[in-house]
Amino acid sequence: MRMKNLFKNRLFYLNIALILLLGAMAAAPRIGAGRLPAFIKQVFAAVNPIQGDGTVGKIAKASGANQITDSIISDDGSNITVGSGTGVTITTSGQITALTQVNTPAVQGGGSLSLQGCSGCSSMVFDSSGIRVNTVGSALFNMGSAGAISFPGSGAILANGNSGGGRIDINAATVSLNNAGGDRTTDFWATRLHGTLGTISGDYAEWFEKEGDGRAGDLIGMNMQTGKARKYEHGDHFLGIYSVKPAIITNAQGTDEEMAKTHVLVGLLGQLDFDQSQTVIEGRIVKTLDGVYVGILLSNGKVLIGR
Repeated sequence: MRMKNLFKNRLFYLNIALILLLGAMAAAPRIGAGRLPAFIKQVFAAVNPIQGDGTVGKIAKASGANQITDSIISDDGSNITVGSGTGVTITTSGQITALTQVNTPAVQGGGSLSLQGCSGCSSMVFDSSGIRVNTVGSALFNMGSAGAISFPGSGAILANGNSGGGRIDINAATVSLNNAGGDRTTDFWATRLHGTLGTISGDYAEWFEKEGDGRAGDLIGMNMQTGKARKYEHGDHFLGIYSVKPAIITNAQGTDEEMAKTHVLVGLLGQLDFDQSQTVIEGRIVKTLDGVYVGILLSNGKVLIGR
């Protein structure tokens, strides 16, 4: 009987101890990871301990330098920070989707945001130098019927016209296609090729090495002794008209200012303004003062040459 009562008393005190232990665990915000056995730490490393206020607490690994702490992941209520050092990455075998606006200027301090599929795959990098698209294939920009890609400050627009036809608008004083000084071929596949600048021009012109100076509208001849162009003189081979704003210019080896130092721009084909005092007009036929055919006088006062 005495042994039976002693067993009952020990069982009673054991129950009391368990109740007190459970109460202490319920009252504590969490159990410190350092006070738990190793196998319990491994369990805690696989779950998210929930705090008394409903927030997620730290997740501690049993050992190693890659323990997840507030210095690795922190939340100030509006921003989530991952890592505090350089080279921190978020890696997933799936897809990362941002459902809210991504404000890339928030990447400060010389850091960068890199979106990359896999090693050697295409990527997009946002950093202080701009936006770079590194692709192993084609970079595709899908736009709506009225969408556009614009480059502020450059005047260049890649657009999908409202009529459904694509277009490239470049609103700049000078448009250059430069192949670093090497050979260059520019192909135009279009139903129309035209250019306008100020007064509408309608002539095709080329640069010729010159001797002497001239002015717009002068008749230009080739000096058959030197092979250079000059203001037309008796006995020269007639070339064309001194042109200022031709619609098309070929064989330029520099800017207009640079070329004009040693060359003259001669309109060879089309409609041009000309100095009538340097010609003889018979009906609609325009000739040089020594009778060489120049072209046809048009109703707008220009001469049509090269036909």
